[in-house]
Amino acid sequence: MKKNTKTNADAGGRVISGTESRGRKQKQRASRRSEIPGTRRSAGVRGLPHGHAHGDRADLAAEHPLGDAGQLLLGLIFMIVWVLDSFFLHWTVIFRQYIPWYVSAAAGGIIGAAAVYLALNAHRIVFAEVRETPAVIEKGVFRLVRHPMYLGSILLFLALTVASLSLASLAVLSSICLFYNHIAAYEEVMLEQKYGKPYLQYKARVARWVPGLK
Repeated sequence: MKKNTKTNADAGGRVISGTESRGRKQKQRASRRSEIPGTRRSAGVRGLPHGHAHGDRADLAAEHPLGDAGQLLLGLIFMIVWVLDSFFLHWTVIFRQYIPWYVSAAAGGIIGAAAVYLALNAHRIVFAEVRETPAVIEKGVFRLVRHPMYLGSILLFLALTVASLSLASLAVLSSICLFYNHIAAYEEVMLEQKYGKPYLQYKARVARWVPGLK
């Protein structure tokens, strides 16, 4: 008995098999998903690489594709330099002879407390709260600066640097600041594409890093 094979015709009149037709449909569905913000591979900014999306959280804009890896690598480099210089090799801790340890420790503690406050509150607002309608986040610590989570990380490194008075750590921290400024600028472009005028108005009111300094 002859087995029937389901066939279809494409736009050019060419006969295609049912298997090939299903394959084309799957590719079309995958292509459409890539254009929807919030999917696993959301469309990137024109001229820039694809951002890293937050799974199924359509209310969150994508991050810089190298943001996580860059933060991890630079954080590891900083900690290696900080530990070696502060506790073992003492390469660049020359100011310890002028500043009492309890003064630098207290200053570092204050900066560290500010860092924790910013980072934890920003993380709670961004990830613990799900917004049914995607919108620009303007409450809490986001009223102070546009990137409180990144600023919290920078201040944490600064707290360790101040507490130990390590100039070598300060040099690494300078590179960390440049990196954070780069990924923040990238993500702001994506936020402008996602939210348009509301985000531009938010940028006009709120500073990127230093409250009141735009």
